[in-house]
Amino acid sequence: QKPWWGGYYQPGNASRTSSYQLISVGSLDFLFLHLEFQAPDDVLNWARGVLQSYPNRRAIVSTHYYLDANGQRNTGVPNGVRSGANFGEDIWQELVRSEPNIFMVHSAHISSEARLTSSNDAGKSVYQILTDFQGGLNGGDGWLRYYVFKPSLNEIHAFTYSPTLGQFDTDAESQFILPYD
Repeated sequence: QKPWWGGYYQPGNASRTSSYQLISVGSLDFLFLHLEFQAPDDVLNWARGVLQSYPNRRAIVSTHYYLDANGQRNTGVPNGVRSGANFGEDIWQELVRSEPNIFMVHSAHISSEARLTSSNDAGKSVYQILTDFQGGLNGGDGWLRYYVFKPSLNEIHAFTYSPTLGQFDTDAESQFILPYD
């Protein structure tokens, strides 16, 4: 019952593992689309419908298993497969590359940091980012990634910070700038 809540796949499914939200900040209108682990075709079809219902919103997709530690889209099984499962490369081919409003895909599952930039069918850059700190000391020491959008510079600044340790990680995989119009 929040104004930003868009909905979820499979009404009646209490887990709401595939959902979307509509957020506006200043003049920027975003669609945050979350896909369940190994999202099957019916979920990708639902996601396509959501994206096409909001073609003027800038879309960020999050899913659990998309990039590997080498910054490549996954094509195989991390642990177990359910019927109809799609992995990173499948999600790219079947959804992400053909939807022009997706500019970023976030994933985890693999304890690492990695990035991949690919051009979609519209010739636009799609930033694909793996961020997962849970395998680090003390379950990840609270490390988290956040982004600062700077429209006047046409940039997105990424920062990695641990409130537990009170410090930033400033290596090239943890702090970076993405060009974005």
